[in-house]
Amino acid sequence: MEEPSTGTLPVTDLFALANAIAAMVGGPVTIEDRQSRLLAYSSQDEDVDEARRQTILGRRVPDWDMRRLEADGVFKELWSSRGVIRHEPAPETGISPRLICAIRAGDEALGSIWVAERDRPLGDEAAAALAEAAKVAALHLLRHRATADLERRHRSEVLRSLLEGRADTHDTELARLGLDVEVPVTVIAFQVRSAEPAEAGLKAQQAVDLISLYGEAFRRSAVCVALGDVVYVLLPATGEAQRAGAIKWAVGVVRQARDALRAELRCGVGAAVERISDVARSRREAEQALRVLGRGMSDDEVGDVATLNSQILLLRVEDLCAELPEMMSGKVARLRQADAAGGTAFVETLRAYLDAMGNIAQAARLVDVHENTFRYRLRKLVDVAGIDLDDPDERLALQLQMRVVRP
Repeated sequence: MEEPSTGTLPVTDLFALANAIAAMVGGPVTIEDRQSRLLAYSSQDEDVDEARRQTILGRRVPDWDMRRLEADGVFKELWSSRGVIRHEPAPETGISPRLICAIRAGDEALGSIWVAERDRPLGDEAAAALAEAAKVAALHLLRHRATADLERRHRSEVLRSLLEGRADTHDTELARLGLDVEVPVTVIAFQVRSAEPAEAGLKAQQAVDLISLYGEAFRRSAVCVALGDVVYVLLPATGEAQRAGAIKWAVGVVRQARDALRAELRCGVGAAVERISDVARSRREAEQALRVLGRGMSDDEVGDVATLNSQILLLRVEDLCAELPEMMSGKVARLRQADAAGGTAFVETLRAYLDAMGNIAQAARLVDVHENTFRYRLRKLVDVAGIDLDDPDERLALQLQMRVVRP
């Protein structure tokens, strides 16, 4: 089968296609995807207006123009129309009129073609040429999407191997990810907060595009992949200032996902690792931060492993106790049994005493009893369990046990 063409010009790629359409229709062309990201543009013409210039420089339609187009109902008309539409902005905007056509494969809208009007109006002949060009563009976008999907799958597999610490990854593959083996990196994990696993997985896949876009805006070498309901992002982390910027960026992603995807995310930030082979460690730390947030041990939406160190330590102790149940036996267990049998409040009393660091007045206020009553309960629980409150090691062990397992 011969390669489709537009007019007499070959269309071996999207940029050649944009130039061919511009020659046929008679105006500067941009080809955009469904999210108004720039895929290609015609090059043999000057800038028409600020909207086109910023679209080319920023590789997507600028936010201010998106808001204008949405307010004018252009996108609603574009995605509901099966033909070419004409948009004439208000004169004060300084933006030239456009002929616009959706690129479709059957009922699916793949993107759109925008042709700017220059010195002479674009009439019916130009509209007919644009409609035909959109059919050719559909073949190219389908091929472009297939190629992009293959590349995305390969990148995802390379990144997955790094995150799982399965095998050494060659420098050439890292270069395809945009990663430098000499630069420290950190893992940021975004988890979808949803009760339905299927919905969470779908939202995570949708979040990849959003996070990739924000990653490129923050640092072009950011790469991400969705594994289940979690999206993992690798970012360079060469210093405290850059790390602080990464955390601020993560907060922005969480907020944007809430608005753009109707998805609630929580985010864990792992520590920076010097070697790319240690990425799996940063991933585990990011996941531990997510666990802290998921357990309600912090009110933040974004948790940094460095600031959540104490809560993460408690989770690790909890994991250890789950593996070794005998760690939870002993004096605290005796107090729990006494409380259950006699209706006493020994565990509550001991917890208040330790939380108040031995300050009887403060501890009594925590449990809302008189100081003398508190002293009596404290003496009784010491006798019941054989506790030595003067031993710092015993106090630490008791407090850990009560923090890990609460009534």
